[in-house]
Amino acid sequence: LAVLAHVDDTAIGLLMAHAPDARLVWAHTGIGGAPVARVDALLGKYPQLMGELSYRPGLTCEGGKLCPEWRALLLKYPGRFMIGSDTWVNQRWQYYDELMKGYRAWLGDLPLDVARKIAWNNAAGIFGVIEK
Repeated sequence: LAVLAHVDDTAIGLLMAHAPDARLVWAHTGIGGAPVARVDALLGKYPQLMGELSYRPGLTCEGGKLCPEWRALLLKYPGRFMIGSDTWVNQRWQYYDELMKGYRAWLGDLPLDVARKIAWNNAAGIFGVIEK
């Protein structure tokens, strides 16, 4: 069982302290944009924690490229992140293609194996989806 936690970094610490073996998917890798150093610390402390990257403040810099500190973190923990769409309201679907285009742009700047993990394999593994 994986649980989506739509919370800030403080709540992740509390949740994981009470259930360290829980498989948590952290929506947006932090409501409010936890600093990269804090995300790094939480990922280091809680091996079951996964980060979902939709609408993540500070993830990309000018031109839609990954910001250097985020690129370094994704390379450090390639098996711990996944893309998402955050389509919790119908209006978000009208921006879906644009969102995916943005993902493709920065995923293309990562090593292929890392990009595949973040784009598909990590989430597929958590949810038991087998690629055909």
